[in-house]
Amino acid sequence: MDLEEIKNLVGDFFNGQYDVKKFLGEGSFAKVYLVNHNYLDDLRAMKIIKEPISPTTNVKSVFKEVMLATKLRHENIISIYDAGIMSAPNTKDNRDLAFFVMEYVQGGDLEQYLNSFIDSNLSMPIDRALNLMRQILMGLNTLHLSNPPIIHRDLKLNNILLSYDANGDIIVKISDFGFSKEVTTKISDIDIVGTRPYMAPECFKKVVSTMTDIYAVGVIFYQLLTNKFPYDIERFSDEEVYDLKPWQNQIKPPSHYNKNVPKALDGIVMKCLNMDPHKRYHNASELLNDVEIAINQLPQKTENKIQNNMDDDYSDCLINDSLRNAFLIAKKENGLDEAIEILESEVLKNYDVREIYGETLRMWKSEYPDVKLVSKAFTVNLRGKNYRLACDLLNEAIAYNPSIKHKYAHYIDLWKIFINLSEDGNLVKAVFSLEELMDSNSRVNSIYSAIINILKTFSTEEIVAKSLNLIKLNNLTNASNLMEFAVVLDSDIRRKYEYKLSLWKWH
Repeated sequence: MDLEEIKNLVGDFFNGQYDVKKFLGEGSFAKVYLVNHNYLDDLRAMKIIKEPISPTTNVKSVFKEVMLATKLRHENIISIYDAGIMSAPNTKDNRDLAFFVMEYVQGGDLEQYLNSFIDSNLSMPIDRALNLMRQILMGLNTLHLSNPPIIHRDLKLNNILLSYDANGDIIVKISDFGFSKEVTTKISDIDIVGTRPYMAPECFKKVVSTMTDIYAVGVIFYQLLTNKFPYDIERFSDEEVYDLKPWQNQIKPPSHYNKNVPKALDGIVMKCLNMDPHKRYHNASELLNDVEIAINQLPQKTENKIQNNMDDDYSDCLINDSLRNAFLIAKKENGLDEAIEILESEVLKNYDVREIYGETLRMWKSEYPDVKLVSKAFTVNLRGKNYRLACDLLNEAIAYNPSIKHKYAHYIDLWKIFINLSEDGNLVKAVFSLEELMDSNSRVNSIYSAIINILKTFSTEEIVAKSLNLIKLNNLTNASNLMEFAVVLDSDIRRKYEYKLSLWKWH
């Protein structure tokens, strides 16, 4: 079924409760769509199973993922809200389709995040890797403490979804319970399932336990610390893997590849990867305790925040079309949510984007983004530069909250004068443009009426001299408004006075 058919099917079946926004992706068994719950105005993910329900379908097996997930409530486990069978009477084959409605995690997954470091030839900071593992283990611990314990059976980087909260901290969500299974005594009934590089040796003998999840966690841990898999399983045949040949070679500890890894952390990871399941941690709780100790023993703890870098204009730092699109959408009324979705995805999978636009994402996701954006707009141009960025920030704030337009829109017009002045160096043109703006806007007129005649001397020497005289009179406002023109116009004056200008404007 194409997207339009899915939209009609969901619209008809749910009687307008859900609106399909777009196709998100697909796996072997299902397609996933972004939907909006129209009554709650809440974005969710809807997974629709490809194989139609038939009279011979084991419905309980189809909804195993939902039955497991509804037993679990934890911040680090994906939430599932609804499930059922969607009748499709108007389709050509009159089929019924199973669906799940779940929490929408818009950022990406742990593989994309790790690749952002690998692509930049970097290692993930140790404290960040430990923070991620702690969250994974907190979610997994909820599974293992269930009665009976639940084994995920397919833990891997792709099944660890990530997003950012308003503070810029990463939130981990364990997903894809398609292979999860309660521990039973019928071990012989368990199929060999999972993803080969993450599967413990005993999995290939149809033996699973909470310790097999621990092995998968060890593989993930090893990857985060070294950018490598511990074993190159894929180069072995099925027969060789069944005979446990890959594990006959002793692997090197993480510190062999990453000198920043403490020896104690080597011990934790290597214990997770022990070939004998009984020599591993028995469950997530045991491993979580040692990870907590490792976090507390780090010589220097750093916050797991995305970085700040807003010294340059967006236009100079744009890395791809997706980012450019995000910033355009953010300037449209009611467009911020869509812009956040795009930026969050790019931030998670690209290290350079994270360094440049991390603070932007935090501002957009904050409780009062308009307040944060306005504040940042007036901060980035304190030294008489970055006016284009300041305009972008104000436009985003106004798009989010149109009621502030009357209060701040004139600054955009004013800052455009400085943009032009920096580009063409024409002070006469800039002052005439300012006069025109003063005639049309009383707020701008009140700011510059006392100093416009000084600016009309069109002499940077006079402007600087008068500005310094005003400082002696403690008139910081008029002094900074004058000096700003000189700093923007003349690079020598900039080098000498831009820092002082920032202090005068700040006060």
